[in-house]
Amino acid sequence: MDNVIDLLYKVHGELAKYYLKKLKAGDFSPQDAKNLIQFLKDNGISTEARRGTPLAQLLELDFSILDEIEVLN
Repeated sequence: MDNVIDLLYKVHGELAKYYLKKLKAGDFSPQDAKNLIQFLKDNGISTEARRGTPLAQLLELDFSILDEIEVLN
C-alpha cells in the first residue's frame, strides 16, 4: 500500500511540475487554466489579492467594456 501512496504523491508532483512548466513557457490554453484552477482548489490552495501583487492589479482593471461585447456561441 505504501508503494501506491508513494506513486500517487509522485503523480501529483509531476502534474504540478507540468502545469508550472507550461505556465512559464507561455504555452497555456484556457483548458489548461481551468484544469490548473481545479487542481489548486482540490488541493486547498487559495490566495488573496494583496496590494501591489499581480492579482490585485487584475482587480483594478476596468472590465466595463465586457458589458458591451456580445458573446459569440
